[in-house]
Amino acid sequence: MARHRVQVFRAAGLPRTRIAGIEGISERSVRTICGEAPVEDPRDVGQACERGVGRPSVVEEWGERVATVLAAEPTLPTVEILHRLREQRCAGGKTALYELSV
Repeated sequence: MARHRVQVFRAAGLPRTRIAGIEGISERSVRTICGEAPVEDPRDVGQACERGVGRPSVVEEWGERVATVLAAEPTLPTVEILHRLREQRCAGGKTALYELSV
């Protein structure tokens, strides 16, 4: 919703600094949002995924390894998978890994 509001405010001619103050975000975030494709339906999560909103996952590249481990040991706790991946220099946290394995 915030992205949509930022784009509406900008279309109405408000300066980026004012929009940042209203929304409680940085001016840099406002500039980034204004450079994105317009939000057509603020409730459409699928559209946000297509636009690439948010940070890229740090564990996505480890997905195949996680799938292999889970196929071999489906009851293995997520934290044990995390320990194994950290031994291989994975920088992700347990939450990101859990979301990948669900």
